[in-house]
Amino acid sequence: MLIYGYMFIVAKTYEIPFVPWASVTLFWVALMCALLAMMNTCCYIHHFTRFSGELFGLLIALLFLQQVSLSLYLCRSLTLGCVCCALV
Repeated sequence: MLIYGYMFIVAKTYEIPFVPWASVTLFWVALMCALLAMMNTCCYIHHFTRFSGELFGLLIALLFLQQVSLSLYLCRSLTLGCVCCALV
């Protein structure tokens, strides 16, 4: 139901009739789902989920590295000094 709210806002903004536009959108979604089911694409889903899982892990690792470098930078820029500066 959330997507219908966004579709209605877009239809209202661009003065598009909502019901025909939503009908065409749902028709194309149904057609794509049927094509995906006919081609048995569920056999290949493990490739995509593993790839996206690895990308998510990479994102988390990069965020940790960013936080470490930011804290080291802030620690060194302080004139008072802190505990972590004594370790470096």
